Amino acid sequence: MNKASKAFRRGSIRLKSFPSGHYDLNLIISDLKQVKATGKAFMEAQETAVKDIARWASKEQNKAIVGSYVHLLNLQKLWAEAQMDFFDDLNKYKSQFDGILEAEQVLDGTKNRLVTLQEKEVKLTKDLKKNCLKRTTAEIGEIKEKIAETTQSIKTTKAEIAERIVENESMKAIRVKKGLSKMSEDNVNLAKKMEVIFTAQKLIADRLPDAERMDRNGLHNIRQAGDEEAKCIVKKAEEKVKQLKMRHSPYRAEAPNSDSPPPYSSITSTNFSYSSPELQIFYSRPPNHQYDLPPAESMDQDNLGAVGGSGMRVSNL
Repeated sequence: MNKASKAFRRGSIRLKSFPSGHYDLNLIISDLKQVKATGKAFMEAQETAVKDIARWASKEQNKAIVGSYVHLLNLQKLWAEAQMDFFDDLNKYKSQFDGILEAEQVLDGTKNRLVTLQEKEVKLTKDLKKNCLKRTTAEIGEIKEKIAETTQSIKTTKAEIAERIVENESMKAIRVKKGLSKMSEDNVNLAKKMEVIFTAQKLIADRLPDAERMDRNGLHNIRQAGDEEAKCIVKKAEEKVKQLKMRHSPYRAEAPNSDSPPPYSSITSTNFSYSSPELQIFYSRPPNHQYDLPPAESMDQDNLGAVGGSGMRVSNL
């Protein structure tokens, strides 16, 4: 089905491009739209899966599992936001090809105008030769004047076309370089955000209790070691992602007396370092990024308590 849809899309673009040409450029623009649409579908599928897993976890008796997914939902929200930022950047990449296509279409219009002028010149010349003896001197002079004006317009249009061709080729090089460089930078930035978010996710997963600690009698009392530590992991991930976003933003503030923004390569590390004494942080409210899970009849507020027993309520999900 996907192959059929792809073939149909490409065939439609070929038909639409037939009158004016530029099939390749139209196909590139369509492909980039498809990349965005597919990426958003992938993001939404991830979001749905994590929500469903969290809903399942909320019904479990193991409070360590319940509490972990409270925090993992927040990390998923952060990951979704990072992907949405990337899709905005993808639009900017596509706009470079939109600009190239627009410039080519303007050049096409100028070339079409030249063809029209040349046809007009030929017609006037034939008209002058035809029935020349039957025309008055004034009529002949008028036709010759029109031919001279048309010839001059042809020369001007040819010069304009030559100039536009040079401008377009230069503009293509600039747009391709700028777009490719920016898109590469955007991918690197997304990868750094991904490293931050999924490093935090692994740290939370690693804090789930080992299997040997679980026994039938103590199942209800098993808890992940350190809910405040998990909260701090999420909080630090949010701060690092925010910092990456600010440094990547074209509107970021520049340092005083600086001619250019800080180099992108200054973002060199996303490693985490946590130690127990530094993690004794108590929050009066849950982190900002939260998901709202659909109500489930079997959810109980006690099971949705924080991993370390901080007593987060269902409404905080």
